[in-house]
Amino acid sequence: MPFSSKRSKGYRVKNTILVDGKRKVCRIFDTGAKGSVDRYTIAFKGFRVSGFGMVYPYLASDNTPFHPQGFGQHGENPVFLTGRHLGKRVCFDVLPLQVQQFILGNI
Repeated sequence: MPFSSKRSKGYRVKNTILVDGKRKVCRIFDTGAKGSVDRYTIAFKGFRVSGFGMVYPYLASDNTPFHPQGFGQHGENPVFLTGRHLGKRVCFDVLPLQVQQFILGNI
């Protein structure tokens, strides 16, 4: 079954993408707001930093993260990013190609 941004009853959005045959854990959110600067948020699995605690990296992007007037940013948060304010969960396959490349280039 091809992935779709629309969820059917009982369908779960996967938490992983395959990169070079290895699973990478992430959650991808889409606010759905066309023209929004940070339309997509990609939250990754956290890691422990000695003397600080847990750190959860994330990416934020619009449709054109590589364009001079586009938006593609890295960040870290002390708590895992989740919540309705980030938008709906979507699959990697429904993202624009530039956003997919942005994610793969930063894993």
